[in-house]
Amino acid sequence: YEEILATHIISEKREARQEGEKVGEKIGEKKNARQAAERMIRSGKFTLDEIREYLPLLSIKELKEIEAKVKQPA
Repeated sequence: YEEILATHIISEKREARQEGEKVGEKIGEKKNARQAAERMIRSGKFTLDEIREYLPLLSIKELKEIEAKVKQPA
């Protein structure tokens, strides 16, 4: 029974670590998308709808927030 329990615990830890890695990847992807959107907005060559097509991780609401941040006076 103890061996089965130990094996189960190891398996659960492995699954938790893999899930954590997936979450970390998604956070990294979102951060990269936000940075790319900032650059695209600053360039003035793309509409928010176009950016949304290229960066589907970001919602229009998020893009509007990024746009407002970028256009704030320094």
